[in-house]
Amino acid sequence: MKQTTKIILGIISGIFLISLAFIIGFSFSNRRNWQWIDNSVVSMIEFSQENKTEIEIGSFQTVCLDNEDNGEFKFFPFGSFSIKPISPEIGKQQLIVPDDLKKYLNVTNRNDTLFIRLNRKKMLDGEKLSNPNYLNISGMNLDLHTSAIDIINNSTVFKIDIRMAQTDRIKINNSESVTIESCTANEVTLLSKGNIEINNSTIKKLNLDLDNIGGWSVNQSQIDLLNLSGSREHQASISKTEFKSANWTPKNENATLNLGIKGSAARIILE
Repeated sequence: MKQTTKIILGIISGIFLISLAFIIGFSFSNRRNWQWIDNSVVSMIEFSQENKTEIEIGSFQTVCLDNEDNGEFKFFPFGSFSIKPISPEIGKQQLIVPDDLKKYLNVTNRNDTLFIRLNRKKMLDGEKLSNPNYLNISGMNLDLHTSAIDIINNSTVFKIDIRMAQTDRIKINNSESVTIESCTANEVTLLSKGNIEINNSTIKKLNLDLDNIGGWSVNQSQIDLLNLSGSREHQASISKTEFKSANWTPKNENATLNLGIKGSAARIILE
């Protein structure tokens, strides 16, 4: 065997043994305390879901989610904003939040808008944390029982989850992601930076601006009319069993839509 080959094999064997020792040592260590970044850089807050409380709210038509300050620290929250029907037993609109989260939320009514604001600075002070460069927060889950589904999301905190709603209109602006499950609505307008999922729902008119949403999918649903618009090159795939008709409205002469049709034969009318 050549000397060069022996050296290469020796290097490979050394790397393998070091990696094996690292894996074995890691498997016997307390991985819950394993961190790639020092605690002085990353802080963590987790809100328990065990106990929840109601926040009093007045009547409203629109919900606005926002932050009260623009701290310089990095803010990584994880949670959802769930919209559910009004409980027949209670018969009123309700906002349900984790107990420990309540003191960091300012909930107010102005005109016909319900403002839900998270005070991040108060959260840091209340949790007696040093001013970290990074803050990871989990368990920021809010449940709103209402029939008014017009949401403006100016916060990166919440993913929107709407279930079992029977309403005239669903309108969501600037959301991280949106899930509509088992809902009935006359008109739905969605803008989402993340993914949009519509499952097991019946919608007369669905409006999507493809410039302002991420991916989208419709599953086991019935959409009478799909309205698509955009200013760039976009792709869409629809099924005859889920969409009765579709409109494409380009915003400029360079906008294009590549349309794929799944399932059985369909008739295409160009006007």
